[in-house]
Amino acid sequence: MKRRTLLGGANLVASLLLLAGLLGALNWLSTRHHWRKDLTANRAFSLAPQTKKLVSSLDRDIELIAFYRAGDSAAEPVRDLCREVADLSPRIHFEVVDPDRQPGRASRYPSLDYGVTVVDGGERTERVSGADEAALVNALIQVTRREQKTIGFLTGHGEHDPRASEDHGYSALVTRLESEGYAIEPVQLADQTAVPSDISVLVIAGPEKDLFPNEAAAVSAYLAQGGAAFVLADPKPRASLAAIVAPYGIEVGDDLVVDVSGVGKLFGADEFLPMGLQYHPHTISDGFDLTTVYPEARSVRAMASLPEGVTATEIVFTAGASWAESDPASRPIEMGPSDRQGPVCVLAAATRSLPSLVTADSVDGEGAGKAAEIRLVVAGDSDFCTNNFAGFGGNLDLALNALSWLSEEEDLIAIRPREKDDRRITLSEAQAGQVRTLVLAVMPLTVMALGLAVWWRRR
Repeated sequence: MKRRTLLGGANLVASLLLLAGLLGALNWLSTRHHWRKDLTANRAFSLAPQTKKLVSSLDRDIELIAFYRAGDSAAEPVRDLCREVADLSPRIHFEVVDPDRQPGRASRYPSLDYGVTVVDGGERTERVSGADEAALVNALIQVTRREQKTIGFLTGHGEHDPRASEDHGYSALVTRLESEGYAIEPVQLADQTAVPSDISVLVIAGPEKDLFPNEAAAVSAYLAQGGAAFVLADPKPRASLAAIVAPYGIEVGDDLVVDVSGVGKLFGADEFLPMGLQYHPHTISDGFDLTTVYPEARSVRAMASLPEGVTATEIVFTAGASWAESDPASRPIEMGPSDRQGPVCVLAAATRSLPSLVTADSVDGEGAGKAAEIRLVVAGDSDFCTNNFAGFGGNLDLALNALSWLSEEEDLIAIRPREKDDRRITLSEAQAGQVRTLVLAVMPLTVMALGLAVWWRRR
């Protein structure tokens, strides 16, 4: 009996040691390999693709320092967000600092408040309040950007106002651009001979009237010297801008895209609001899988015979049950022999190499021998990134991706962080009464009735 007891005790001790070893090994692995599954409908607890892409491409060390008092519950969501970001790259170093206990660390950042996370890139620092992923990403962009790019919006021909907050304005787009570190300037060419030299990207947002000959010549000269432009052209009677984009292998159709697939009706739209459902491979559409809409769009396509040195790519296509209507005024609306069967392209991009020019990278020695190139994005609709439609699906993301590519900042191309949806349920007094009756009366009485039925059956 003593021997049996000894063996049993030894087996128990060995089992406990084995269990402790397994738990220790799992704990060691969990500190080095993180796996999590977000089961929420809108991926509320997952980092956005842009966050992952930006952090994984960092070329310098970044410090994330969260300044919170010890025991402050507000530090927990910040700690969770920053740790998740830090897990993406060894370049990110994160710590929580109590300014009262470590005043020396806090003194490095003047006028520091509690509840602030400092993003320190060495040469520049930014501050973020709370656990806001979008604000954190924008701060990372600010401290890692080598230079500030300027985006100019052409004015004077009835274009969309970049600062207007009304439905037809572009203030939502401009606000996001400024948060990512871009400078925004209006460009008036009526009394100028050239596009200002500090403009990195020129946006021509749906002019009502054609550009004057001297203005069109200034835009063409700007592009020919290695410029970049985002041209958004609407159907007639607005300007087509076809003459400006034709030298770069892109044809703007004299038509109106009609979509009778019925997909738009799910969102209360008619056949003149086609939806972008297919995305051909391009840097702008890399990893892009969101639906986009284009109210009253004309077709855009690459020419069959491209000019020398030009590469043109058709990117966004509408549904198969769509076509480019050559006679928009005709009724009833049905495809005729002169119409072009869908899917119809509504956004395309083009590049043209300029071996005679050099880029900034060539000057500082990092990209010696790299030729400059003209970059152009043409959309058959200018309303898709207005305040009225920017929040729909991926409209704003697509516009931001196009501008990031045009400004040669490809590391910013991805789906941006989104604000958390408010998932609360608001009940009226009658609905609240119904829920109260269900929970406090119907459900308990039902359980009691089932219990009595079972008791009565077993008597």
